Amino acid sequence: MSSRKSGPYSDNTSMDDDPLTDDDSKKNEERILELERANREYESTVQDYLRQIITLQNSLKKSHGQECAELIKEKCQEVEEV
Repeated sequence: MSSRKSGPYSDNTSMDDDPLTDDDSKKNEERILELERANREYESTVQDYLRQIITLQNSLKKSHGQECAELIKEKCQEVEEV
């Protein structure tokens, strides 16, 4: 008959065999915080770019509207001359 251990370390490992040390755990936590910070900066940059795009689109609409108004005015003058 063979005897089998039961419990959390039934595979003959112990807490000391845990490959994730406190240093590793701390490094992982620091890395997570660093990645979260980088992600927030990235999201902020994306929001800034979106604001710039919207501003440029609005500016383009205004200038396009002015160009159209000028063209209409020119065409009206041409028609009046004829």
